Amino acid sequence: NLYYSSDSLTLKMTLLRLSIFGGIISGILIALSIPPFGQVYLFLVAFVPTLMLITQIIPLKKWNQIGLLTLNVSTVLTIWTAISFYWLIEISIASYILCLIACVLTFLLCTAPILFISSSFWRILAFIGSVVLYEVIVNNFAFTSPFVTFAPWVSQYPIFTQYYIFTGVHGGTIWILLANAAIFLLISKKELSIKSTIKVFHWE
Repeated sequence: NLYYSSDSLTLKMTLLRLSIFGGIISGILIALSIPPFGQVYLFLVAFVPTLMLITQIIPLKKWNQIGLLTLNVSTVLTIWTAISFYWLIEISIASYILCLIACVLTFLLCTAPILFISSSFWRILAFIGSVVLYEVIVNNFAFTSPFVTFAPWVSQYPIFTQYYIFTGVHGGTIWILLANAAIFLLISKKELSIKSTIKVFHWE
């Protein structure tokens, strides 16, 4: 049962595990979605663990929510980039770390407002918007970061990119995130509801 109070240590520990292990799962799925692996269909579920987290941390205090989101985002970006862009680490570990920190902080600034939304549905939609905002901001930094813009990786399948002429590459990111949201909401309507699914991370 996950209907704990916001001060419950059990709930916090469960969500801490979800934040870490969900971040690892998402990071691996994103890395496998892009070249050289190119299993692009994994993009459709790569963000489901993060969507699960942002809807489950609603009962917690804002600082706890920020902490769990920071941990999740940091884990996702670290795992993803360590697998996909390991050559950056070989070139300059300092530049890699600085770029990683800058991207994490920017993402948190973009997503922080969603923590004031108490509706799971609207929080998901706000999260999608915040990811697009993050892409726009980071793509206009003085440096170009590989930690952004998922849509170009889908370009190996032209059938999925025909509408880019109208939306730009950010339309692809919206499509990917909407697909994740649809799958997440579909799961939450089944007997394996999110309240039950998250119990995987609830250890005695």
